[in-house]
Amino acid sequence: MRIGFDAKRIFFNHSGLGNYGRNIFSALCNSCPDNDYFLFTPHENGNLFSIEHTRIITPQGFYAFFSSLWKYRHIGHDARKYNLDIYHGLSNELPRDIDISGAKRVVTIHDTIFMRYPQWYKWHDRMIYKQKTAFACKKADVIIAASQQTKEDLIRFFHIKEEKIQVIYQPCNAIFSSKPTEKQKQEVKEKLNLPDLFILMVGNIEKRKNIINVINAVQYQDVNIPLVIVGKESGYALELKKQIAQRNIKNVRFCHDVPSSDLPAVYALANMFIYPSFFEGFGIPIIEALSCEAPVITSNTSCFKETGGNAVLYVDPNSDEEIAQAIYVILNDSELRANLIQKGRKQIKKFSPDVIAEKIMDLYRRI
Repeated sequence: MRIGFDAKRIFFNHSGLGNYGRNIFSALCNSCPDNDYFLFTPHENGNLFSIEHTRIITPQGFYAFFSSLWKYRHIGHDARKYNLDIYHGLSNELPRDIDISGAKRVVTIHDTIFMRYPQWYKWHDRMIYKQKTAFACKKADVIIAASQQTKEDLIRFFHIKEEKIQVIYQPCNAIFSSKPTEKQKQEVKEKLNLPDLFILMVGNIEKRKNIINVINAVQYQDVNIPLVIVGKESGYALELKKQIAQRNIKNVRFCHDVPSSDLPAVYALANMFIYPSFFEGFGIPIIEALSCEAPVITSNTSCFKETGGNAVLYVDPNSDEEIAQAIYVILNDSELRANLIQKGRKQIKKFSPDVIAEKIMDLYRRI
């Protein structure tokens, strides 16, 4: 089978959508090596992929100077040139000329947060996201929803027929399946200057992640242990740091630009992982943390019960008191910690790369 992917984010995005694309592509290449894979990207990024049966497609001629125009208006022509069986839009969109490709069309829709919480987005961004999502859903033969929550939102906000949508979860990167050695953990601890006891948050540093309520929770007298926030520097991170300084808070620290290769050790070193986001399309850091045997606290809203199952503690994200209580319980109940870790080992099997790759290949074969 000849399968094409929109690969810009695979090469150039180092967080959510980029991680999804890389994890899906790697899972398919490892589980189904007999396919021919085509990565459509405006530019190459070094030797990121040197996998047999993989070809990187970039704009040529006139479009080499107008790569954005190629991405939206000419990929379909190139897909036809390479006689693709499947074209998979990995991040909420399909090219405008996809009809000419002759390929079956699949699109992954990760979330519709811009519809649920428009106040978190600029007006023109909301309009662009809405238009791209509507077009992709219309043109796709099958829509992959990142969660049951996303499927329900697509039906509610875009009036998509239920039978056109299939829920397939995101696989967890294989680096989280190997337990870091004590030596590796010690090296990462020293490198990042991590405390002996700490609570961990990982992800984009933005208001939606509900970081401020976690900062408030770790100030409770019964908790009051260090909070380590791992994520890329952002305007909101600077705002949080200013608030922390004004309040003279001493037990919160940020770690920016942490390499992905260090993350398994960071999770394994943490006493617990906390992810009380207000809303997500899936929440892959929860699976990463469970894979590294870190007890998890997350929100009782959105898609999180799909991700965490019975292996995590759920809290009201609006209540810093409830978050603090959950932290206290995990810190002081060793039996609960052990039980959560054991359940986590079972939960993560649902998101193994082999399982997800087979579900996607089954979908490709059926359309």
